[in-house]
Amino acid sequence: MVERVAPYSCSSCIHLQKEDPIISGEMALYRCTSQKRNGRCVGWVEVKRPDKGMRVQGGSCCNRLYPGDKLEIKSHFSDSRLRYLYCGKVGNKYLLHRTSTGGYMEVDKGYLRGQTGNISNRIKCVEQNPAQLEASKRMAKKRKAKWLKENE
Repeated sequence: MVERVAPYSCSSCIHLQKEDPIISGEMALYRCTSQKRNGRCVGWVEVKRPDKGMRVQGGSCCNRLYPGDKLEIKSHFSDSRLRYLYCGKVGNKYLLHRTSTGGYMEVDKGYLRGQTGNISNRIKCVEQNPAQLEASKRMAKKRKAKWLKENE
């Protein structure tokens, strides 16, 4: 039987900050680090069943990557996480810049997304304040231009 493609929703989004909800009585409020939502809250959900409430919320920014997003990708072989800067698309592939070593990685959509089309649960977006986000956007643009110049 063919598995149905899951709809985009906040419950599976890499931008959702699940670790630090604001709790008020029986309701919880989660923040979104997407560049479109700019740190605004997603919505109130029940503390006992947050995934159920988040499945009906969502928008055009769910699991969408923007140049300047910093990603932490969990290694397949250990519990360590590697940090990357998303620099944008180059043709049909995504260009990632590894912040610790300075190396580039050109990956296809299958590297970041699972079979359902959602971004893999190994990947998490790093929260940035507005000043950091603007600096990351400029850095991503420069890194992409440098990579394109080197690989002409």
